[in-house]
Amino acid sequence: MLTLWIKPHRYFRHECRPQTIFLTNLAPVSGATIVLGWTLTRLVEDARVGTVISMLFSSILAVPVFYIVNFIISILCCMFLVFFNPNVSIAKVYNVFLSGNSIIFTFNSLFLMVILNYESHFYVLLLFSWISFILALRVWYFGLLQYAKLKKFSVILLLSFFLICSLTFTYKGMTLYHETA
Repeated sequence: MLTLWIKPHRYFRHECRPQTIFLTNLAPVSGATIVLGWTLTRLVEDARVGTVISMLFSSILAVPVFYIVNFIISILCCMFLVFFNPNVSIAKVYNVFLSGNSIIFTFNSLFLMVILNYESHFYVLLLFSWISFILALRVWYFGLLQYAKLKKFSVILLLSFFLICSLTFTYKGMTLYHETA
């Protein structure tokens, strides 16, 4: 898993099976949902309700929703990528986006817990959130090039769109943070 996150060019250079990538990402996503469930129990006043919400969120709802949302994102990206490469494999694109989004989901669930405890360190946590996004960009780039075997121009165009969207959402979030502070 660390090879996938830190050295994605080495991980995707070998012929990976979709089931292996799918199961590799299950552990960090499950861990992130447990952290989110624990964070929710701390936010809810009644401990019994908090425990029920945590169990429901982590075991029944969050992991399948994460996989379904990644599938929808992959379908939308495949609609775009088919213009540049007609033989796009939805399964390979899905596994690549699942790998990148599991990085973002795992780190941001930990950052949410820290932000709720240490609100004064908002910008440091924002920096770490951007580091996780850059790691995800690297996974997406090498995965789409080496594993899904897409053209470099289409991959750069798609990832540029993701970067612009992320910068826009970050800017909007920072302006809302300053308005409420």
